Amino acid sequence: MTTNVAASKRGVTILVEVNMTAVTELKAELTKITGGNYSFTEFVIQCAAQALTEFKAVNTGLVDGQIMEQDAVNIGVAISLAHGVVVPVIKNAQQKSLRTIRHDILNFAKKAHEGNLLPDDLNGGTFSVANLGMFGVDQFTPEIPANESASLGMCRIVKRPVAINDEMAIQPMMNLCLSFDPAVVDEVTAAKFMARIRELLEQPLLLMT
Repeated sequence: MTTNVAASKRGVTILVEVNMTAVTELKAELTKITGGNYSFTEFVIQCAAQALTEFKAVNTGLVDGQIMEQDAVNIGVAISLAHGVVVPVIKNAQQKSLRTIRHDILNFAKKAHEGNLLPDDLNGGTFSVANLGMFGVDQFTPEIPANESASLGMCRIVKRPVAINDEMAIQPMMNLCLSFDPAVVDEVTAAKFMARIRELLEQPLLLMT
């Protein structure tokens, strides 16, 4: 396990369920138009970046016992390797388009598997995202990297019946799990932060307003 993960910690975890219908349709349309194979991780990171600009307490950390507010939204994305996990950091994610976030992730993945990640690629994170959905995971407690206050976990997408306008419909649903340090982030702020991410994922056009 690499150094930027080894010093991680665990916190309080809350879970929200998200209807991924809108993102699934947008993802398919973008793939058709651009030819690029977009992933759900990029959408979650972009929505998280926006939410972090609105809930700055979640984008802070404890450094030597002091709460440090961060101006930039630097989101680490967990990449699995044969012998552990690395978490390279997408710097200033709040300023980046979906396409740029996708490019950064693909570039980091290539460098990680070739063993070419630089120290700067792994440092400076203010928040992290880990996706275990491809392993069939429905719920987990993501570890919080040192000096960060929260980490978001993505679970698998499962089609199940959901009540919409008092009628049942089969919808693609995903659990999102937020681990947060209660010494920095209170439960209400964490809940509001997750509600905002859910809102943005269920109505992704809000990112354009």
